[in-house]
Amino acid sequence: MYAFGGTDGVIHISEEMPHPGRRVPQVMMLTMIIGLATAFPLFLSLMFYMEDFSAVISSRLPSLELINQVTGNDKVTLSLFAYILFVYLERSTLFELLRKC
Repeated sequence: MYAFGGTDGVIHISEEMPHPGRRVPQVMMLTMIIGLATAFPLFLSLMFYMEDFSAVISSRLPSLELINQVTGNDKVTLSLFAYILFVYLERSTLFELLRKC
């Protein structure tokens, strides 16, 4: 859902943009391209450093297990996971506030 924030935002302000018929599709496509360009290298690097695929699959929190395998340190894993959780929760709160406007 995080990647679709740009497409949602551009739809809400499309009537205020110059040339919305041309710019809105450009912004929507660029949002997806930027998401792919940033997520794919991260995904690829995480997959190369993963040690035990079955442990990741069978884990209750696969993303946490994957970060733990990549970093090899519990404190770093918890810090990164807390940061990811914080960003996700703040994004959800921000989108909820923006929808009420």
